[in-house]
Amino acid sequence: MYLGIDIGASYCKVALIDSDKNMISCKRVKMPPFVISESPLIYEVDVRKIINMTIALMKDITEESKHTVEAIGVAGQMHGIVVLDKSKLPLSNFISWQDQRTTEVMHNKRFSFIDFLREEISSYRLITGTDLRSGMLGPLLFWLKTNGYVTHKVSFLSDYLVSVLTGSNIVCDPTQASGSGVYNLLDNTWLDEFIRVAGITEEILPQIVESGTKVGGVRDSAFCIKQGTPVYVSVGDYHAALFASEIHTRNLSINIGTGAQISVLTRTPRYSEYFETRPFFDGYYTNCVSGLPGGRGLTFEDFTNKKLLRDIVKKYYEAFEILTIKGHYRGLDIVLSGGVAQGNELLREIIRDVFDSEVVLAKHKEEAAVGAALLAMKYNCSDRG
Repeated sequence: MYLGIDIGASYCKVALIDSDKNMISCKRVKMPPFVISESPLIYEVDVRKIINMTIALMKDITEESKHTVEAIGVAGQMHGIVVLDKSKLPLSNFISWQDQRTTEVMHNKRFSFIDFLREEISSYRLITGTDLRSGMLGPLLFWLKTNGYVTHKVSFLSDYLVSVLTGSNIVCDPTQASGSGVYNLLDNTWLDEFIRVAGITEEILPQIVESGTKVGGVRDSAFCIKQGTPVYVSVGDYHAALFASEIHTRNLSINIGTGAQISVLTRTPRYSEYFETRPFFDGYYTNCVSGLPGGRGLTFEDFTNKKLLRDIVKKYYEAFEILTIKGHYRGLDIVLSGGVAQGNELLREIIRDVFDSEVVLAKHKEEAAVGAALLAMKYNCSDRG
């Protein structure tokens, strides 16, 4: 059995799969609420509550199944930040991707923290493959450093969980690093210009390791998993979900959940101001248009409103046009994933009509948690030869 964990924005999910890639069990729990703040720009969650809730979920699913877990994979939110002390204990809450503090105007400046970074880091878009946004690890670290906060070490949320489970140092893989806004996609390093502008040392940032790196073994049987069970470096939840959908280069992936993303898989990175380029697994990259409308803000009645759903799907088609470069990707089969796509037949029918293409539902529900488990299986089998 292989365990996959997904620390998402709305829910934490844990999935158990067997050696035939069938999901045996899946459990989820709603993420803790945001900590009350005087500032409307601050979005933080108590990181200790997140970790304790996740471990309780792991215990629940393993005690119920009575199966032995062979390896653990972890996926999580690609943005946000946790600040740690020298002993790897949290100095901050989890600062969420929804946080807007970097939009504040800097002291004695005419522009915000995020705009200052965009001005100072030249051509970052062609190096990182992505834009700089307010809730990313890089801009948040810059805000913290500029405002005098102690920052011995910073981490993505899911990488901090891996460190808790294994007792290891903080590391991250390229899929997570790419969500920071300050990852050099070309050289697989942190962006030198960001380190200079932020006035930090590289040691504050997580060490970047290859996807599939075994970080360590479960350090304590109190987690209800055999001590020493391999735990692999966490991956982005977007990447885990795509992996679970079994995407290949002849697919167009449309993931519709709270929001929506449209992606294609490529062998070599392609750069554009209109879409993001992200590292994937096994030497592949994805081109992605994100931030598209999904389930957020829709009512139950909206999901039966043909005109509204068609207007949303037209936005997906516009994103598809951006990705296809004048028809280069025409004729792709569409793989649909995400809770909204899985649960709404009318939406699927409209997608078939607008795209005039075959539509296949992703095999697995709870794609990111299952994807993390499938990656754990893949890497564990490889390690064992």
